[in-house]
This record gives sequence, C-alpha cells and structure tokens, in this order.
Amino acid sequence: ACATNSVIQCPTDAPCDIDCIGESTCQNSDMYCPATQPCDIVCHGEKACGVSGANSVIHQLAPSTGTLNISCASGSQASCQSIDVTCPNKPGGCNIDCDGHTACQSINLKRPTVGIEDGGALTLR
Repeated sequence: ACATNSVIQCPTDAPCDIDCIGESTCQNSDMYCPATQPCDIVCHGEKACGVSGANSVIHQLAPSTGTLNISCASGSQASCQSIDVTCPNKPGGCNIDCDGHTACQSINLKRPTVGIEDGGALTLR
C-alpha cells in the first residue's frame, strides 16, 4: 500500500510489490526498489502514480541488478503521468506497460549512472 507524499523503502535483497490502486494514491512519492531483486509497481487509477508537479520518483538501489516492472494500466487516465523512473542495469530489466489515456505521458526515464555494463534493454508497451 502507499499514500500520497510517502517514502516507500523496499527491502534491499527481497522482491518488492508496491500497489497504488485508486485515484491519486501514490502521487508525489519516492519509491526505492531492491538492489538485486524484482520490483513490481502497480499504478491503477487516475493519476495513481503521478501527475505533472506531483509525480512519483522510482529509485534503484546499487548495484541495481534486479528487474523493474511497472503497470500503468487498467485503462485509467494519466496513471503514470510524469513519473521519474531510474531503470535497473540488468538487460531486459525495465518493463513499463502503458494502457490508458495519457497513461505514460511525459515520463522521465533514466539509467543508473554507476556500474553500467551494457545498457540493458527497455520494454515500453
């Protein structure tokens, strides 16, 4: 679970699920994904994880070799609008599903600046 303006700190070495279900549930929040494990974030609901000026920021803990899966779906409007996402270093480790009107509009995607070996891959659907 999550609340607006919150800090979500996942365990550093265990898989983590962050569920933001409902309108504006996780706006303006900082989410810290595990260093080596999967991080699954669900943003279902209008402006669930962001809107311009109140976007959530998704961080990766070093060495950032896990996977990140973000579902901006269920047909809700602007569910991940303007979110700030740092993808993991793992090849194929950054997967973002955008299903809904302006679901992923203006998102900011970044790679970790430390320890990049091969750039990995990003899947944006």
